[in-house]
Amino acid sequence: MNKTKKGEATWGTDNTKVGEMIAKYVDTILRGGAKAIPTVLTTGRRSSTTTVPAPLAGVETIADEEAVDEESVDEDAEINIQLDQVLDLFRFVQGKAVFEAFYKKDLARRLLMSRSASADAERSMLTRLKTECGSGFTQNLEQMFKDVELSREEMGAYRQRLEERVGFEKGKALDLSVNILSAAAWPSYPDIPVIIPHGVKRAIEGFEMHYKSKHSGRKLDWKHALAHCQMRANFPSGAKELVVSSFQAIVLVLFNNLPEGEKLPYADILAQTGLPEPELKRTLQSLACARLQPLRKHPRSRDISPTDTFTINTSFSHKLYRVKINAIQLRETAAENKETHIRVAEDRNFETQAAIVRIMKARKRIGHAELVGEVVKATISRGVLDVRDIKRNVDRLIEKDYMEREEGGGYAYVA
Repeated sequence: MNKTKKGEATWGTDNTKVGEMIAKYVDTILRGGAKAIPTVLTTGRRSSTTTVPAPLAGVETIADEEAVDEESVDEDAEINIQLDQVLDLFRFVQGKAVFEAFYKKDLARRLLMSRSASADAERSMLTRLKTECGSGFTQNLEQMFKDVELSREEMGAYRQRLEERVGFEKGKALDLSVNILSAAAWPSYPDIPVIIPHGVKRAIEGFEMHYKSKHSGRKLDWKHALAHCQMRANFPSGAKELVVSSFQAIVLVLFNNLPEGEKLPYADILAQTGLPEPELKRTLQSLACARLQPLRKHPRSRDISPTDTFTINTSFSHKLYRVKINAIQLRETAAENKETHIRVAEDRNFETQAAIVRIMKARKRIGHAELVGEVVKATISRGVLDVRDIKRNVDRLIEKDYMEREEGGGYAYVA
């Protein structure tokens, strides 16, 4: 399981694929809850609880009702059983850095998008990882939970301050909610350029003034690509509340006060949103080419071209008042997967170099075979590099004058 080879599955790195697969399975369970557990893994336990013994055939109806109640109550127990089994498998994986990277990224998505099926299950998994790997492994993960809690408190104080202002009418103004994240604890996200609507920009500036008045010296770096919002929309069929991404919302507000039947060209949307073309095309596809279409594209097709025009879909209808418009890119892309694997491989090289320096500082002089053995022992919990890669990192440290070669194949530490 732990013997790794550089291959296409891990983008030319020697990362273990098993760590990624375990992290993805945990994400499926924590997002979907007991419903996401494959039936084959729960059928055996459920059949044992719903079987009625022959002598009790007269109370079969009562037993069945109790079994149904027990199944509904035991959802948490099923999740805990799955998480315990995941940890049993996780113990045998040496490349835990790969699991950590993918788990951290999936956890961030669940926390920011409010997609966790159970807060108790999230905490339970974190406790299991802390018990198994130590507090150093879960330090950043715990900080992510703290950031979400502190953000709720910060937003409560900000809303209270707004309500104390003269002339403030609750429900009339834009309701802004902000998550303040510690850059060191969370995954890194790219800055995607976008022109924010005036009303939203003013609300952001108001919150920023409030935050900086309480925390001087801190800088807020806004990640608009992670935002989502709820917006009211009036269609001929009736009013709806659309749950959309920030980019979808920015495109939709361009159609406010547009005369009926007037078309908005692609070039105008591009200029007014300031989005990069690939991002804008994905956003327009989700609004005009998917199953739910609040916009109409002219001419009708599944691909977006620079000559297309767009209008409000006057025939849009849905049985629900609140409608979620799915974005095209919700799942992890191949590029994101590759970036994560390469980052883990780079981090492991740095960790290996740090381990070599610590060993050399303590031993002063050491033979090659002994050094390799000590490095393997020091890095085994995070994922061991191939012997050739360990030697490559030794060569890098020699180039940086941290150590030097001696006659007979040994190494000496350079103070």
